[in-house]
Amino acid sequence: MNILAHVRNGVIVKYFDKPAGWVVLESGQKVSPPVAGYVNGNDKILPVIDETVDTSTGVNTTSSSSVVVKDATVSNVRTIRDMTTQEIAATQAQVVADIISVKRAEIAKQYDAAIAPLEAAHSQKERDTWPQQVTEARAFQDNVNANIPLVAALRVSRGKSETAQELTTKIITNYSAFSNVVGTALGIMQARNEALAAIHLDDEDAIAQIEAV
Repeated sequence: MNILAHVRNGVIVKYFDKPAGWVVLESGQKVSPPVAGYVNGNDKILPVIDETVDTSTGVNTTSSSSVVVKDATVSNVRTIRDMTTQEIAATQAQVVADIISVKRAEIAKQYDAAIAPLEAAHSQKERDTWPQQVTEARAFQDNVNANIPLVAALRVSRGKSETAQELTTKIITNYSAFSNVVGTALGIMQARNEALAAIHLDDEDAIAQIEAV
């Protein structure tokens, strides 16, 4: 497709993607169709061409695009050059940072998977009562005359022939088991995240370090 550009005083006024339409001149007059090479005062119709300027010599390159209005053409110029040392370092740092973000998401997902069976077995509403249950259970273990309204109500409503001693022991044991699972999973997650935080983005083996976490 031959694209044309209406240029006035070196500034692009309008593009035409086909040889049709009206060209509004500086004087207010209109001409049609647009034709490459047409000139009227400060108005020109120029063909648009694509150019590539490649000065690169290595594999680490960057590119930029610009539009250059010339006497006889409008050029879409794509310039390719070697990246500077600073640009290479910044690019590597961004790649490493992105990989770390993916790794953190993976670690969080593994933590969720580790505690998912416990969360599935006990609703959040039930888990919200555990601190009070444990507090009362420990108080009873220390003093059988302790006030334990939640545990007492729980024991009655469960309808089981278990003593207060048995129920409070079960509460403490179950809570300890749950805490152990959560604490282990949480500790692993924290340790891995701390290991990621210790990795320098500009380390040559940064990606290998991330994979090892």
